[in-house]
Amino acid sequence: MNIEKWIIAHFSPTGGTKRVADAIAAGFFVPVAEMDLTKADSAVTLGESDGLMAVLPVFAGRVPQIALERLSALKGSGQKAVAVVVYGNREFDDALLETKPPYSPPYIHDTAAGRRVSFQTWNWDGDHYRLTQYIIDDEEKLEISKFDCEYRATRREEMTNLLIANGCNEVTWLFPEETGFYQPMVIAKK
Repeated sequence: MNIEKWIIAHFSPTGGTKRVADAIAAGFFVPVAEMDLTKADSAVTLGESDGLMAVLPVFAGRVPQIALERLSALKGSGQKAVAVVVYGNREFDDALLETKPPYSPPYIHDTAAGRRVSFQTWNWDGDHYRLTQYIIDDEEKLEISKFDCEYRATRREEMTNLLIANGCNEVTWLFPEETGFYQPMVIAKK
């Protein structure tokens, strides 16, 4: 089957994961349609010759549950699909565990239809925390969303060891000063 169009489904409350999705999509030589999983009413129908690329963030080792729920609503019939995950939502390692901040500052993102404001609160219990993501969309109409998740802060050394224990023989970390991207990235190869 030749792919005639790619559906790019992304979950990107602050815009970072969307930037990764856009960069990948820029290399496609067929039409691309966007599906914003951050919005509750995002819906795209997969055609028989469509391909799906899901681009999702990983916050403290987990894909947000709400992103998985919205992605699972898509139904296909044997189309090709690719998953891309963007690890972490910031460089934290020990600093996050040591300071255990109660919230993030608001992130303001201008969109084609208006403005999106998002911020998080964190309730800590050891290295586990309950994250609440608030998103205010002031676009065609004012829309406020709230998402709750439970996470565990995973240190870089622990993530490296997990990747090696699960069959990756080459694990490389790239840092913002090397890539220009605001968070560290991990590349693991089997």
